[in-house]
Amino acid sequence: MGGTVAVVLGAQVTSACRQPRRLLRPRAFQCAGQVIPGPATEQDHSNSRLSAPRSGSTTSGVLFMASAVSIRPREDTVDSQLGSVAISQIDLGGIPRGAVLLLLGPGGDFESDSTQHLNDLATHGYEGVAADLRGIDGTEDQLESVVESLLAHVARRGWESEQTALLGYGLGGRVALSASARFGLGAAISVSPTAIAAGDGHLSAAVARLAPLVRTPWLGLFGEEDLTAPATACDELETVLREDSPVFTQLVRYPSVGDDFHRPSSESIEIAASYDYWQRTIEWLNLRVQPRLTPLALAWNARRSLS
Repeated sequence: MGGTVAVVLGAQVTSACRQPRRLLRPRAFQCAGQVIPGPATEQDHSNSRLSAPRSGSTTSGVLFMASAVSIRPREDTVDSQLGSVAISQIDLGGIPRGAVLLLLGPGGDFESDSTQHLNDLATHGYEGVAADLRGIDGTEDQLESVVESLLAHVARRGWESEQTALLGYGLGGRVALSASARFGLGAAISVSPTAIAAGDGHLSAAVARLAPLVRTPWLGLFGEEDLTAPATACDELETVLREDSPVFTQLVRYPSVGDDFHRPSSESIEIAASYDYWQRTIEWLNLRVQPRLTPLALAWNARRSLS
């Protein structure tokens, strides 16, 4: 099950994207013993670093909700079939909305990219663990073992499969797609996934075989000018997922942008694509990741089970 969305992006950024739903101001979270307020607070945060706005901000208006403060992730490692993999992690206090496993492939700086993405996710109530896949080369099973290790890592904080999502970029996007066929999670999102096409521009046989196995609702986000994801391969991927996948999937292609449409840019068409991709990402997570129950909800369920 699935479908393709052709996104039309105009010259004016404000009118290029579909009108987003109004986003609620995030709650204050407690991290490592320190309360980290949401945007627009007036408290003194001498122990927190100020963060720059996301890539979609402009002088005339901020397209993305930028955090007033930035939580510095803690560094760690997880073991996998490919050895030790570096991770960055932000844990939230209270009742987080869910957990996101962030898979960052080659390109960009891991420290800055992971910090930005993890804070953006925390703004919407999601704990996050970012894995550094740069310089990692292995088989599909070996790469999926990284996801398995990450799932075990967040499970120690009580996260169930349906409360967890995958968000991958580049190679990480390709791993998120293959892992969605192995693990039944709340959601999976691939941004500019690599290695989906064969040498002739058609969908690779390995990716085509994944379609009937996909168990996690999957969202694929592509730039039309991404040379590693030609139109023929994307069309064939959409077709096999629509016909063979047992869960809902969606493929979105952005015109006139390449594989780096999610990165900072001064071009209006790329800003529009970046804005739309992030809105879709958060909405996909909010609609499909099962929230963690509050203590009151757990008590209510326990009372109902006794009646």
